[in-house]
Amino acid sequence: MGWREKLQEGVQGAASAVQAAQEERSGAFDEGSTLQSQRPDDVDFDKMEQLEKTQADLIPGEILYAVYDMKGGGTGFLGITDRRLIIQDHAFLRKSKSMVTIPFSKVSAVAAEDSGKIVFGSSKLTICAGSQTYDFEFRSNEKAHRAYRLILQQTLQGELPG
Repeated sequence: MGWREKLQEGVQGAASAVQAAQEERSGAFDEGSTLQSQRPDDVDFDKMEQLEKTQADLIPGEILYAVYDMKGGGTGFLGITDRRLIIQDHAFLRKSKSMVTIPFSKVSAVAAEDSGKIVFGSSKLTICAGSQTYDFEFRSNEKAHRAYRLILQQTLQGELPG
């Protein structure tokens, strides 16, 4: 199997997982499309306070998939929804904490660091959006892999046939 087939298989697997999650979470919103809080067990997250901050930033109808803490003290976190990335970090825009939103339509590349061993032998991801490059170091290789698959699936959603 070539790299293109492997990539497409991975994206299709992630698409199935996201679709199942969307169907499972469809009860998180009432008919008026007002946001109700998602249960923590519906979202993959590291720290409750980060989950709560991210949930407070959601817009009506938006589905939160994950909130991952970054390595290092005070380094922030990455929230992944069905529409965008939500980043809190000290270093992206200023020396103070900032919440940064990146719509998936602006993401042009997602890169996983190659450790030279196995796929996702590293916990580092790089995301390119516009003229900006964002580097993330997750708490584990597994979380980096999950984030990569979610971001890739959302970014390529309009690119896949069918």
